[in-house]
Amino acid sequence: RDLSVRHLGAIFEQLLAFQLAEDATGKLTLVTAGGRKATGAYFTPDHIVDDIVERTLAPIFDRRSSEIAEADLTGARAFKRLLDVHVLDPAMGSGHFLVSAAAYIARRIANDPSYDAELSLPELQGLVAERCLYGVDVNPMAVEIARLALWLSTVRSDRPLRFLANLRHGNSLVSCDLTTLLDEGKDLFAPELATRARDMLDRIGAIASTDTTTGRQAHEKERIQGELDSLKAPLLSICDQAVAPPVGLSAGRPLHWQIEYPERFLDPRGTPLPDGGFDAVIGNPPYLRIQELGRDVAEYCRQRYE
Repeated sequence: RDLSVRHLGAIFEQLLAFQLAEDATGKLTLVTAGGRKATGAYFTPDHIVDDIVERTLAPIFDRRSSEIAEADLTGARAFKRLLDVHVLDPAMGSGHFLVSAAAYIARRIANDPSYDAELSLPELQGLVAERCLYGVDVNPMAVEIARLALWLSTVRSDRPLRFLANLRHGNSLVSCDLTTLLDEGKDLFAPELATRARDMLDRIGAIASTDTTTGRQAHEKERIQGELDSLKAPLLSICDQAVAPPVGLSAGRPLHWQIEYPERFLDPRGTPLPDGGFDAVIGNPPYLRIQELGRDVAEYCRQRYE
């Protein structure tokens, strides 16, 4: 009840700073580890997080509010438009920026002149967490702690925990070049993607179309997510093979953006959208020298990102 996101961030940093080791007698002890330094994982102060979130998202919601007013949208149509904002933290750590973004977006929606629903602010934050926020981290433990942070900030005693499938484990710097795969692998990858794209998007739409207000709805979303993961699996395997030769295991798990988040990057035929992506990117990227990523990852990044 009393845990805050700041507590979780501090716990996360300390977990990275130490690791369990077994001595000659078989006793487990805590020893210093290089995880925190190697990944540049440091907790950002609240006032910096909130300032970055507001500076990034305020212009987006100012424009969105004006567009809704000019189109004379009201009720459910206006609400749907307000929720149609997609925010990414590609190095989310313990989820501090995402929690702040959920609170900011919920406040902006609640205070918009077009908003006439009766949802409480925590209910709005929960909807935003499910539908508007995306996060990636190379550390799987960070993903779990970020989920916990968002759950704590949106939890209600009479509702199940929010369905936060858009928080993913992976290295956001390492991703297959989908355009190259489609051009070079027409006999394998292109038809496979074209066959599966609509089914993937249909399942993502089914998950997003309902709120998570009952345990049954939460379990149904888990079932649909399982089907979605099965559809993605062979595509992700081909993408892994595409980046495996230049990038070794030191990079961790690659994050293939267009396959992991097809609703943001692909049309139902599996064709990359010309304007695909997110409305905003927030966060505080890890501070470390590119050489610390390892030689293969550093060289990959130099070639991939001009």
